[in-house]
Amino acid sequence: TDAQNSVFGDQAGANDQQDAYRHLLFSSYLARYYYTKSSKSKRLKFSKVVGDFNESCSDNIYIDSKEMDLHNNWIGRKLFNDNCSYKKFWGMTYGLNKPSIGSLKVKAMTLVLRGTFIDQDGENFTREQTQEEILNTAENTVVYFLIIRCMKYFKICVCLLWASLLSCEKIRKWDEVESGVRFRVNNRTEQNRATKVLSFTLENTKTTTVECE
Repeated sequence: TDAQNSVFGDQAGANDQQDAYRHLLFSSYLARYYYTKSSKSKRLKFSKVVGDFNESCSDNIYIDSKEMDLHNNWIGRKLFNDNCSYKKFWGMTYGLNKPSIGSLKVKAMTLVLRGTFIDQDGENFTREQTQEEILNTAENTVVYFLIIRCMKYFKICVCLLWASLLSCEKIRKWDEVESGVRFRVNNRTEQNRATKVLSFTLENTKTTTVECE
């Protein structure tokens, strides 16, 4: 997807910058691709209905996550509206100058990079408090409250330390899969070079696997 292939692609996509970016694109794309000849309001209404319905139908969605998604959906609709102009001839509207997909991606990325990070863990916020922080954020400011990239690099550093303790000669690779966190290293001190596995689970993260040889 566009969000996974973006600068935020190394993030898990839940309450982080990738999640915010995805919702901006989702809402702006809905408005852009909905067909009307010259009405922006119908496009924006369609985008809102679909976005709201998506949030209402999501299973086990927390109130802070839902508030973040609704907030960023609104910004996505505004992104389309601000960059779509009317085609006019002698004062009569006959069509729309729709923004290109490329321009929406760039502008959405800029909005996310300039967004507000709510430090839920550092401030020890409850979900209700995080929701309130989102509600108090300027409506045109993107919000997110997890920074998965930092967590990812922290996991890699821990993994490298573990590899060092097992006397690995060099790191061969690391990759990511979907559930939990698993650190895998091959211990050169063992004759059979059996794989050592250190594993634990973190909510809303990918698995990072590091192999040594």
